[in-house]
Amino acid sequence: MKCIFYCASLFLLASGSVFAQKSRMNVFLQQNELMFNVSYNNRPVIENSSLGIIMDNCPYGKNIKSFSETESSDESIRSYLANGVHHSFYVDIREFDDGIAFRYRIPANGPKCVYGESTSFVFPSNTTAWYASGPFQYGWHQIYQERKTDSIEGELLAPPATFLTQEGIYAAITEANLFNFHGAVMYCTAPNKIQFGYADNKGHIETGIETGLPPAKYWHEAVRNNPWIAYPDKNEIKTPWRVLMLADDLNGLVNNKIISQVCDKPDNALFSDSNEWIKPGRAVFTWLTEGGVERLSVANHKKYIDGCAELGIESVVVDDGWENWAQTEKGANGRDKWNMLKELVEYADSKNVNIWVWRPSSPRYGNRSDIGLVDPEERASFMAKCAEIGVKGLKIDFFHTENLFTVRLMEEILKDAAKEKLMVIFHGVNKPAGESFKYPNLLAKEAVRGLECVGGESSWAPGPAWPFHNTVLPFTRWLAGPA
Repeated sequence: MKCIFYCASLFLLASGSVFAQKSRMNVFLQQNELMFNVSYNNRPVIENSSLGIIMDNCPYGKNIKSFSETESSDESIRSYLANGVHHSFYVDIREFDDGIAFRYRIPANGPKCVYGESTSFVFPSNTTAWYASGPFQYGWHQIYQERKTDSIEGELLAPPATFLTQEGIYAAITEANLFNFHGAVMYCTAPNKIQFGYADNKGHIETGIETGLPPAKYWHEAVRNNPWIAYPDKNEIKTPWRVLMLADDLNGLVNNKIISQVCDKPDNALFSDSNEWIKPGRAVFTWLTEGGVERLSVANHKKYIDGCAELGIESVVVDDGWENWAQTEKGANGRDKWNMLKELVEYADSKNVNIWVWRPSSPRYGNRSDIGLVDPEERASFMAKCAEIGVKGLKIDFFHTENLFTVRLMEEILKDAAKEKLMVIFHGVNKPAGESFKYPNLLAKEAVRGLECVGGESSWAPGPAWPFHNTVLPFTRWLAGPA
């Protein structure tokens, strides 16, 4: 359920020109279909591949009558207008030294039903791929594989997936600036062809509960390209950026800058230049170390605070169970959870240690004591109370999907937390997609097969040997952000 919390990222930020020509995306029409290819240092890396998205059963990207460059309000973006038989849409392109990014903008006066994407990346034969097939990144089932793209037809690839061409070019594919849109995965729909698409949890579809931990039998059941409704903002539906990172070596890959460059900037009403209240640090908690009711007690947490003070560790995360203290604490004496949490916060403050608290994003299936954060009034009240008593951060758990409802919920949580100057980490969640550049109070999206999974290798947390897994992570999942 939980994993060790730390904020370490191999994703480094640096400045760079957006007009560099090392990477080039060439867009063209082929038999009235919108296509593209990509070269890097004048070497081909992506062969002729399809562009487009399928909305209201209309294949945006096919049956194109005309295609031309158009003016863009952002000089760093090359924009094209594609006019189809029954539709028109825009493709925005950005080229960098270390890769390319593009997105679609579809004029719309109302919602449209999305059935999938035509967006694909065709790699040269004999390209090596490193990828996991766990679409919801729920912590354990990231079984990273190393295979040739010629032989992975039919499989799901969770972004970011990483590739190495025979010419020695490293590539990684993911998405960025994921807001007001369903998160994406990739499918190998033909040998060497990696195609964007969508995955939903079968439990959410079957139960009608859109987010949170579904019944256990559905935890790892994905439904591919289930139709979903997209909504316009300012008369257009805008997809996240589809990102292709490129590098000559692994060092260039882990220092890729594209995600930071294409993401929205922070809202000045929520964040300042200094953001002095955002202070990442190390944390400990009781989840995997002890059993029994005493593990969750106020007294036991004080011992952890003492240990943190002695070792110079910055934070203690008060984990699942603290909201039941009125019933479980022997010394409650009529006090509610907030009275006891305030006592703990004041004790920690006296030792120069911060307190974070855990809460699920929504009630777990079958759990009667969980209180989620879906309701706006409950969410605002909870965060205001945390801030009032001195809590510094929130660990929010159990999303288990990246459908539109959940993507919007995550943004509302970050926005409301920022209003109260609360830091956030998400657990049991999808991959990062640049959210922390718009909301710097998001320190990490956790959810990798990590320390919590040790011991479950042959049962609930299968996967490759740990040395392989741990040396693959920095060049796959960590390219998108901290874990």
